[in-house]
Amino acid sequence: MMYIETIIGKPKTEMPHYTNDAMELLAKLADYGDRNAQKMLGWHYLNGILVKKDAQKAYHYHCKAANQNDVEANLILGWHYEYGVGTEMCYYKAIEQYEKAARKGNEEASLRLIELYLYGKNIEDDYQAKIDSHLERAFYWAEFVKNSKSPLIQRYLGILYRDHKWDFAAALHYFLLSAKQNDSASLFSVASVLEKIDVDRWISQKNSELIWKIYNEKRLHPISDTTNEFEQLALEFYKQSAEQGELLAATYVALWYEKRKLYDEALKWAKLPAKEGYFTAQRIIARCYPQTKYLDLYLDDAIKSLECIKQKADNEDISETLQECYQISFAMNKELYEFSGTPESLEKLAYCYENGFGVEQDYQKAFELYKSATNGTTWSANISERLGYLCSTDKVKSDLFNDVMYYLDAAEKGNFAAQKWLVSNHSKYQEYLEHVHGVYDDEESISYKEKIRWLKVVAEQGDLDAQVILADIYCNQKEELKWRKMAAEQGDLLAQNRLGYLYESGRIVERDYSEALIWYRKSREIDESQERISYFYEFGLGVDKDERLAYLWGKIAAENENPNAIERLSGLLKYQDM
Repeated sequence: MMYIETIIGKPKTEMPHYTNDAMELLAKLADYGDRNAQKMLGWHYLNGILVKKDAQKAYHYHCKAANQNDVEANLILGWHYEYGVGTEMCYYKAIEQYEKAARKGNEEASLRLIELYLYGKNIEDDYQAKIDSHLERAFYWAEFVKNSKSPLIQRYLGILYRDHKWDFAAALHYFLLSAKQNDSASLFSVASVLEKIDVDRWISQKNSELIWKIYNEKRLHPISDTTNEFEQLALEFYKQSAEQGELLAATYVALWYEKRKLYDEALKWAKLPAKEGYFTAQRIIARCYPQTKYLDLYLDDAIKSLECIKQKADNEDISETLQECYQISFAMNKELYEFSGTPESLEKLAYCYENGFGVEQDYQKAFELYKSATNGTTWSANISERLGYLCSTDKVKSDLFNDVMYYLDAAEKGNFAAQKWLVSNHSKYQEYLEHVHGVYDDEESISYKEKIRWLKVVAEQGDLDAQVILADIYCNQKEELKWRKMAAEQGDLLAQNRLGYLYESGRIVERDYSEALIWYRKSREIDESQERISYFYEFGLGVDKDERLAYLWGKIAAENENPNAIERLSGLLKYQDM
C-alpha cells in the first residue's frame, strides 16, 4: 500500500478492489481519479504498449490529469493540441496548456513557448490559424527560465537579448553560458559578438571571466601580439563551432583568414561548406585559389565552386578563371598520366576530354581512355558509369547493349546514377535481358524480378519516384505500406493521402482513425483529404465530434470541387454559425 501511494500518489478515500492484472489496476486507479495513473495510462494508449494503440483515449486520459492541475499533463496536453494527436489541432489551446505548465515552473513548457514565439509556426492548424513570430512574448516566457542550466534555453535568451532588447552584454553572457556547455550555435554567436568593432563596452567583468575560463578549458591557440585580442578570440570560437559541424562558422573562419591574406588557410576552411553548397564559401575559394601555392591540392574544389557560381551568376571574370582552372586541370592530369599511368590518372584525363576541360572536347578519345583505365581486368564503378553514359547518348561508336552492360556493371558495384538509369530505362534493360535469356516481362520472369530488385535498391536510398512506383506495384498488399510511408515521409502529398485512406479503411493495416487523420492533415492541400477531415469531425472518428470544424473543412473541400464534399455540404450548413 505504501509503495503504491509513493509511486502514484495517495488516493482520496479507499483503494479500488485488488486485481492481478497491472493494466486493469492502472485503469481502475485512473478511473478512480488518480492523476498519475491517468498520465501513465495515457502514455500506454499513445504508444500502444500493453494495450491497443488509441491516441484519442490517450488524449482523454491526459485531459483528466490536466483538469486536476497536473503540470506534466498540461505540457502533454499542449503537445496533443499542437500536433492534433487524438484531438483537434488547435494552437490556441496548445499555448493555453503550455502557459499553465510554464506558470507552474515547467521548464519544457517555457522552452516550447519560447520556440513558438521566436520562430512562429507556418503550418496551419484545423482552424486555419498560424503562429506569428512575436519576440516580446518569447522574451516574456524566457524570463520565467532565465536561471536555467539548459544550453538551449541559454542560447535563446542570448538571441532575445541581442535581437529584441539590443542588450549585447546580456546576450554575450547567455551565449557564453551556453557555449561553456559546448553548444555549437552559441560558440558561433559568441564569436560574432566578439568580432564587433565596439565590443569593449559589452565585456563586463563577469563576461570577461567566462570568456577566459572557456578559452583556458578548451586550450585554444595563444593570442598573437600582432592581432586584436577580441578578433583572435572570435576566430578561436568560430573554429570551435566549426569543429562541431557548424558550416557557417567554418565559412566565417575562411573569411577571417582571407581578410588577412592567409589564402591557404582560407581555402582549407572553405572547402567543406563550399562542397555543401554554401555560396559565400564557394566565392571565397574562387577568390583565394589564384593566390594559393597549392594549385593541385585545391584544384577540384576551385572548379566545383566556380561552376556553381557560374550557374548562379554568369560572370565573365569567373568564366575566365574557370577556363584557366580547366587548363591547369588538363595539364596536371596529362602530366600525372604520363608519369604514372594509373587508372586514376587515366580517369581524370578522360574526364577532361569528355567535358572539354582545357582541351578540345573529344568523346571518342574519352571513351578509349576510360576503357584503358582498368584495375587489372575490371573498371571502377564510376568509370563503368561514364562508359555507359557515353554509349547511351550515341556520342561514341559501340556495340548493341554496350550501354546496358556498362551501366549494369556500375550498378552492381554500387553506383547510384547507374542504378537509377536501370530503373528509368527498364524497357531497354528488358530488351537486353530478353536478348540474353530469351524471357518476357511477367511476374515470374528474370526481367520482372530485375525491375523489382533495382527499384528496391534505388528506393531504399531515398529515391521518391522509385518508392511511389513500388507502392503502386504492391497496391493493396502489405508491402505497399512500407513504400507508401517512405514516400509520404518525404512530403509526397498523394502518398500521404493514400496512407490516410489505408489507416481509415484498415485494408492492409489495422484501422486507426487517429493515424488516418494525421496523414489527411499532412496532405490537406488535396481536396480528398479536406473532405475526409470534415467527415472525421462530423462523425467523431479518431477525434471528438466537432460540427463547426466539419462544416469548415467541408466548405473548403467543396470550394475545391470535391464531389463528396459538395454532396455533404447541404447537410453541414446548419453548423456554420456554431
